[in-house]
Amino acid sequence: PADYSNYGLPASTSADWTYWDTLDQSGFLEARYALGDGWEARASYTRRTFEEDAKLLYAYGNPDPVTGLGVMGMSMGATRAWWLMALDERLKVGVPICCLTRYTNLIEHGLLKAHGIYYFVPNLLNHFDTEAIVALIAPRPVLFLDGERDGTSPVDGIHAIERAVRPVYGLYGQEAQFQSLIYP
Repeated sequence: PADYSNYGLPASTSADWTYWDTLDQSGFLEARYALGDGWEARASYTRRTFEEDAKLLYAYGNPDPVTGLGVMGMSMGATRAWWLMALDERLKVGVPICCLTRYTNLIEHGLLKAHGIYYFVPNLLNHFDTEAIVALIAPRPVLFLDGERDGTSPVDGIHAIERAVRPVYGLYGQEAQFQSLIYP
């Protein structure tokens, strides 16, 4: 296990190059006009813009003891963990907790509202779904932990990912390196 006892306060266990820059702007306008006899006209307008730029957000846990590189995250952090592992081969091990399913299954279950904009990539479904991203992690060890009653991750989507990704690990002879556990 990692030893963080030598850190003073304030301290961070993240690398010095990590950052999370956000810009969240909101505006609200309401106009009212009294028409008389208890009647009133109202008009409301709301605008919100959100921009985010980050590297290695929500990564924590015990890294690979030899290389020091690994990722673990929960919920939105889990989504970032499996995306990071798919896109950066330097990460040697990962443990995403919650927030795994296929985008298609989210749509089928009417659960798009269960996630924020962080979860969606424009036009992704025109080309592939989550299992294609998760398959890029092979053959590195990864352990997905999800709950069957998690309202943000339909279990049928998790099982579809498992069925698609296990054979990819098999191509490398590393079937045991892909683990997905669903807790009741």
